[in-house]
Amino acid sequence: MNLNDGEAWMLPETLRLADYGLGHDDRAKEPQPVAARLGSRFLPWQLEGTPEESWAECEHHAKNLCRLRNLH
Repeated sequence: MNLNDGEAWMLPETLRLADYGLGHDDRAKEPQPVAARLGSRFLPWQLEGTPEESWAECEHHAKNLCRLRNLH
């Protein structure tokens, strides 16, 4: 949680595909936008909610992931 001045893990602003062995053209060697292409980090409803609502949402998703895991 101490990453990025307490903001935790975040998507990079840019990345080069070639750094990861991906891409085969000149664009792969140039920094490509990441964060800007995906939009805002939080949606309005996430910013308007309480911490309790946020944790309840996390719990809901965790339960769904557990259910999916048990299906396979």
